[in-house]
Amino acid sequence: MFTLFIKLTGFSTVLSSLLSLLNVGLVYLFGEQTYLKVMNIGVGQDLLFIFLGVLLMYYADKLVSVFNLSKGFIDQTIALEGITSTDVVKIGVFIMGGYLLLDNISFVITAVIQRFSASASESHISIFTNYDLVKAGLNLVLAYLMLTNFSAIAKWFVQKGTEEKE
Repeated sequence: MFTLFIKLTGFSTVLSSLLSLLNVGLVYLFGEQTYLKVMNIGVGQDLLFIFLGVLLMYYADKLVSVFNLSKGFIDQTIALEGITSTDVVKIGVFIMGGYLLLDNISFVITAVIQRFSASASESHISIFTNYDLVKAGLNLVLAYLMLTNFSAIAKWFVQKGTEEKE
């Protein structure tokens, strides 16, 4: 089970990095050439993630055995007897909040650093628009609310679903 999860994580990493490289390639072909240094760093990062993803896919069995991840898991089944619909919605809300947080935190940090460096050097180079920064900031607020209140949100969704059935 852990081996499959590690292999899927590696595959997801490779796929997202390849798509990011495709985006960088399109910018090289059709975009502006003023941000070559930043784009080269991105290419290096994508190549590193592709390498790590391939390592995860090929050496998942060794990782499981080195870290004893399968220790104590003798049975290959997962018991789901005590799980309610509220628990499933809680997990879903928590995962969506975590995804929103991870997806937007790097953008906000990069945009703030970029704006700070542009204002410190008195240049007016702005890669990110105000709209993108506000959208990412609001997504971070939404992620925070989802992560801190996932139980209440799940109860509200489940109650709404039962009220509509009646």
